[in-house]
Amino acid sequence: GIRDVERARGLGGVYKRQLKALIKKQDIRDWHREMIASGFVMEGPIGASYLEAEVKHAQLIYGELETYLEESMENYHGTITVSGIELEGHLRNLTAEHILSYRSGKLRRRHLIENWLNHLFASASGLNTDLLSISRGKNSADISRLLALSQDQAMAHLENVVNLYKEGLKSPLFLPPETSFSFVLSMDAKDDFDLAQRAAVK
Repeated sequence: GIRDVERARGLGGVYKRQLKALIKKQDIRDWHREMIASGFVMEGPIGASYLEAEVKHAQLIYGELETYLEESMENYHGTITVSGIELEGHLRNLTAEHILSYRSGKLRRRHLIENWLNHLFASASGLNTDLLSISRGKNSADISRLLALSQDQAMAHLENVVNLYKEGLKSPLFLPPETSFSFVLSMDAKDDFDLAQRAAVK
């Protein structure tokens, strides 16, 4: 319901602010006071316990992220034409070796798509770079890497994406990311269409 959505947004704010505080090397006690004053977290022992747990999660991500943050980074802006459509891209945290993508929360399916599209755009633009992703895992940071593609490979993938977009303008769009991903995982594991359908609608 609406309260669940509001709570999720509030938690997302805590995750982001905690990681940002570590990156800026802010005093954790100051951050605790800010979270309570902002209303994100209640006062008292329950709120304090929650904040301590969030600090531990953020420190796991920051521990993996810290070395990469020391690298020289820049942003990239460019345009490419795919199947007659001009695509404009803005890439952040571009180093000599990779694009650094990090999140304070979990990497959900829609975030995977975002990373994949950024990766394709970079390769199609001739940047020849990996995409390194660091996000929140269950007991540690989740780290994954998309290896650089040739320009031709990236353009072929983007052409498929653009063609799907064009089809979506004329007919219902394809399934949402979470549902589609569950279907593909099940099909890949068991090669059973009916089981995959059931997994997708759970």
